Amino acid sequence: MQRKPSAKQSYEKLTQRLAKSLEQVNKLTETTPTPQYSSAPDPNILKNLLEECEDSDFWQNFKKAAPIMFCVSIEED
Repeated sequence: MQRKPSAKQSYEKLTQRLAKSLEQVNKLTETTPTPQYSSAPDPNILKNLLEECEDSDFWQNFKKAAPIMFCVSIEED
């Protein structure tokens, strides 16, 4: 008959798993390039946002796909 692990053993095992996962995340973030930001962006950059989005294939597709993705995510839990 197997003994159930104690709370201390379960805690230690979980701590080890978290440490490994955190190490993996740190490696990924260290190797991920970050964009170089210059000075503050032009404050007028968002003036024509709606017009720019209207002619973009990405946003046209997103408008169609977003409700479907939302419904599927709610249904599937």
